[in-house]
Amino acid sequence: MSMQVVTQLKQLDMELVTPDVGTIFWMLLMFILVLVILKKFAWKPILNALDNREKTIEESLRSADRAREEMEQLKADNEKIMAKARMKPGDFDYVIFHQPNGKFPFRVGAMLGFAKEQIEPGWLVSRLGNTYSGSSPLGLTATLDIAKRLLDFGFHAPTVYFPLVVPEALMIEPTETETVETLDRFASVMRKIAHEAESEPDMLKSAPHDTPVGRIDEARAARELVIAWPE
Repeated sequence: MSMQVVTQLKQLDMELVTPDVGTIFWMLLMFILVLVILKKFAWKPILNALDNREKTIEESLRSADRAREEMEQLKADNEKIMAKARMKPGDFDYVIFHQPNGKFPFRVGAMLGFAKEQIEPGWLVSRLGNTYSGSSPLGLTATLDIAKRLLDFGFHAPTVYFPLVVPEALMIEPTETETVETLDRFASVMRKIAHEAESEPDMLKSAPHDTPVGRIDEARAARELVIAWPE
């Protein structure tokens, strides 16, 4: 390498280490300009975003604390109810919880002392989705079809479509006089209907089949109302 090239490289290094006044001026000016732009247009949104993120984290932590307190209260209330009834989780063959997702019933069931085997028979959310709807645990069928099908098994149809705040609601209200055997049979029938709704939906849509009078055209009955028996 020639002496001239070496000299030029040394001069370039010195310029980088000790820039001239003009370079320093323009760099300082650009830095100040960037700060002004950030302060005027970007600084406030950035601070607001950071503040909102911090508030969101705090609210999430508070929500988690509230949820934990509610679950602890639920567990305490359940223990009181079970103690008052002189029963314990082991006294039940199976139990059905609210199923907004697949994990909730198992998590709550474990907290209340129920085993996985007691929850699985009624765990349908994994196949049928959210069970807020009264008919969704029973497959792709309407509440009225379920009520009609119950007649074939000797059960009076329960109140349907009530309460109004729950779509396709099915209100089941057994009295205290019903025996355990009757309740078990009803549960078995409901499970059978659930399987029919998935495998043979037409069986429900044309029910009842074993009653003196079959499926009535309720829409026509409402339109052509007859309120007196013909002489």
